[in-house]
Amino acid sequence: ACNVTFSGWTGTRTVSGTGTSGFNRITINGTSNSINDIVEITAANFSMAAIGIAAPSAPLVLTDGTFKLSTAATIAPFGTAAFTLAANDRFWLNHSSAIVNYPVAATFTITAGELRIESGTFNATANVATAINVNTGALRVTGGTLNVGSAVNNTLLLTSNAASTIQMTSGAINVAGRLASSATGGLGVFDLSNGTITVGTAGNTTNNALNAPFFIGSGVSYTQSGGTI
Repeated sequence: ACNVTFSGWTGTRTVSGTGTSGFNRITINGTSNSINDIVEITAANFSMAAIGIAAPSAPLVLTDGTFKLSTAATIAPFGTAAFTLAANDRFWLNHSSAIVNYPVAATFTITAGELRIESGTFNATANVATAINVNTGALRVTGGTLNVGSAVNNTLLLTSNAASTIQMTSGAINVAGRLASSATGGLGVFDLSNGTITVGTAGNTTNNALNAPFFIGSGVSYTQSGGTI
C-alpha cells in the first residue's frame, strides 16, 4: 500500500486497471478550488487502509476536489475522528456494489461541500445523536442507499442555513431516529422527486414538534413532486 497525492490538475483523473490497487492514504488537492476536479476510482481491485490496521488518521484527505468511487470496493476512508466535507470537497459514491462505512461515533458534517450517492451503499451507522449534519452543504441522493444512525433518536440534521440542501431523486434513505431541521423556523432546501425515505427505523422517543420523526422548519424551501416518506 502507498500514499498518493493528486494535485495541480483540472477535470477528471482516473485510477483504473485490473491489477491490485492498494492505497494507505489518498490526498486530493485540486488547484482550481473547484468541486469539479475529480479523482475517479474504476480499478477492479481497489482497496484503502482499514481503520485500526496501520491506517492513517484519515485514509482519505480532501482539500479541494471530488473523490468518486466507481468500483465494487468496500472501504472506510474517513479515519477515526469526526469528518467534514468542507467547501469544494465532494465524496461521490457511484457503483451498485460499492459499500462505504463511517463507523465513527462522531458526526459526519457536510459544510459547504457535497455528499453524492448515485449508486451503492453509504453507512453512517454509529450510535451518535447527530449522525449526519447537513450544514451549508448538500446531500444529494440520486440512487443507492444511505443508512443513518443505528439507535433511537439518531438524527439526519438539516442545519438552518439557506444553503443547507437535501435533494433526492431516487434510491433510499433510512434514518434510525429522525430527519429534522435544527430549528422550528429553520432555513434550507428539501427537494424530493423520487425514492423512499424511512425514519424511525430504531425509534424516536422525543415527542415535541421539533423532534418529530420527520420535521422540516418553516423557512425551508420544501418541494415534493414524488417519492415516499
